[in-house]
Amino acid sequence: MGQIDDKELCKTIIETYNNANYVIDGMKINNWYLDRLSEYQKGVEDNLPGDYARTNVRNYEKLLVEFAPGLKEGSQKLKEWRDTLAARIDGYVANHPA
Repeated sequence: MGQIDDKELCKTIIETYNNANYVIDGMKINNWYLDRLSEYQKGVEDNLPGDYARTNVRNYEKLLVEFAPGLKEGSQKLKEWRDTLAARIDGYVANHPA
């Protein structure tokens, strides 16, 4: 990064990296929700006493539904950042032949 003399390219690299981390963290959270949902669904299938498992199944299904739009939006923004970064890299390489 220190050798790139294009401040906008450096900024785009950092922003793309940060956005990618955000999306990856979002996917990790989503997968964690899915794992918990699976565990509680197994509890429902095993007929655990009380309503604990069923309540948690409903809660995690709700969390997944609420979480999905943000994950989709973050993924779409990451694609836009990726395209912007690729264009800026192409422009930089065209103006700085090796």
